[in-house]
Amino acid sequence: MDLDTKITAVRITDAALSTQQLRGRTFQIIRGVLMPDQFAAIMVPPYQRVAMDNAKHDEIMAALSPGGIGIPDDLLLCVRGTDFVNVGSGAFVVNTGELWLLDGHQRVYGAWDLISQGSPTAPFGVKIILGTTLEEEVEFFHQVNRLQTKVSPHVLLRNRGDNAAIAALREAAKADGTKFPQVQWDQLKQTGDQITAHMLYEVAVLLHGRSRPGDHEELLESLVAVSSEIGTELLVENVTTFFEALRKIFGSESLSRFMYRADVLRAVAILFGGHVEFWKANNQKRLFVRAPAISKLGGIRLNVVERELATSAGTTNLLRELIRQYNLGRTAGLLRQRQW
Repeated sequence: MDLDTKITAVRITDAALSTQQLRGRTFQIIRGVLMPDQFAAIMVPPYQRVAMDNAKHDEIMAALSPGGIGIPDDLLLCVRGTDFVNVGSGAFVVNTGELWLLDGHQRVYGAWDLISQGSPTAPFGVKIILGTTLEEEVEFFHQVNRLQTKVSPHVLLRNRGDNAAIAALREAAKADGTKFPQVQWDQLKQTGDQITAHMLYEVAVLLHGRSRPGDHEELLESLVAVSSEIGTELLVENVTTFFEALRKIFGSESLSRFMYRADVLRAVAILFGGHVEFWKANNQKRLFVRAPAISKLGGIRLNVVERELATSAGTTNLLRELIRQYNLGRTAGLLRQRQW
């Protein structure tokens, strides 16, 4: 077995052909067994979550090893073509070297690890969908993991390249790490990650006067509404300005450890989004946080932040204290609610 061996045609044994209706059209489906000498054809697409090196990974390797209990679930694979041959004796040959992995990354990773160590591994049962497109695979991945296996919303949001706001913010965050915090895009947190992708997009909608979304589908709807109203370019500019102001407000040595806490991000986004003073006087769609406001908000006491974040209503309580801090000592120029 050699994972570096290039495969141009994949053999499926104990195979049978059927059809299935998916997304309004009929796909041909091959079910059968994929032997380890064919595993090099399995491709991990970019929409997949990362594989995990943990106790579960060790258990999968043990199950796939000689004498192991085996794994009953089939891999779900896709082929971006429909060329196959029934070669008889229950075997099919699919004329491709790329089986795109839709579900079963942890199992495949375990098998690959065994092979790299020179150890035998059990074959996989497979279900192969023929003739898919990348766009269809992303939708299938979303459906499988929304209904069957819990996948982080960061991964589901990351994959929504058809959403202009999602794509624009994702590219801006990846392109400039000096203006955005480091964003967690995958299932597992990586070293240096400061906020999740879900939190980045939640900030974007709260900053523009939308209610906090209940799930990632509501978040997508809110992002569409905001980007339709102000455009993706201004959306990215406003979110960039938000993080610049946040770093200045919470940049002191005593407050910086709270800066990227979810309740802090939400409270500051709602504060800015809900008051006219934080927007251009001649263009209320453009965020503009003046230096005196940053200085005043940055004066909030450490013990106040700690106290409010320790409560179950951290966002609401911290927002109240930030408004109080801004208005402290003023008899005029108090914060005024804005309407979107």
